[in-house]
Amino acid sequence: SFHSRRFGIYLLAFVVGTYVILRHLARVELWHSGRLLVHGIERPSSRVLAAISYPVVDTVILSVALWMVLWLQV
Repeated sequence: SFHSRRFGIYLLAFVVGTYVILRHLARVELWHSGRLLVHGIERPSSRVLAAISYPVVDTVILSVALWMVLWLQV
């Protein structure tokens, strides 16, 4: 019937798509892992460290602001 064929086509497309994505991810991960082994672990640049710290600093500032607002309301 049409319903079972539609399900089969969907399942086949899902399996093929999953295979393609996993194959790509595996290649990328192997490339990065090999590069890491060859070059070793390097200290990130200051720009990378700044970009990583932005969400942490934002969270701390917003938490302090919320605490101050709640403290002033009392």
